[in-house]
Amino acid sequence: MDSYTAIRNHEALVRFFGKWPSFDDFEVVSMLLKRSEDDEEFWPTLTVTFLGFRHDVPVESPVRNNCIVVLRFGGLENMAVNGFNHQNAINGLVIKANWSERRKRDMFTVDLIQGFGVGAKFDCVEIDLVSVTQTTHKIRGSH
Repeated sequence: MDSYTAIRNHEALVRFFGKWPSFDDFEVVSMLLKRSEDDEEFWPTLTVTFLGFRHDVPVESPVRNNCIVVLRFGGLENMAVNGFNHQNAINGLVIKANWSERRKRDMFTVDLIQGFGVGAKFDCVEIDLVSVTQTTHKIRGSH
């Protein structure tokens, strides 16, 4: 089983692109860190907004599917972020399922592979696809 299938609502992104995208050349538009508001659960969340597109069609194509993708990572820990700048094109998103002996539960290790701009690596308990929406916004530097 691919790790992305554990993401809540992943099917919406698969329907939009026809498959799970690699996130290669997607741009990170924003990263919102938020501490927990729940007294029972003391783990922060990270919400990342990406600009994305299909690599397998020309830039001018109406089926390129330029989109805004929002992912929320819950139960965040061990986070490292660097290089956030004016573009933040990543070289992919890698999600690996693993067991946390310390937390005694399944978790994910997430790697936003640094391209030009931001890179990040962290562990989290859950991942949600919040939304995927078509946009006419041009992706900078996309080929």
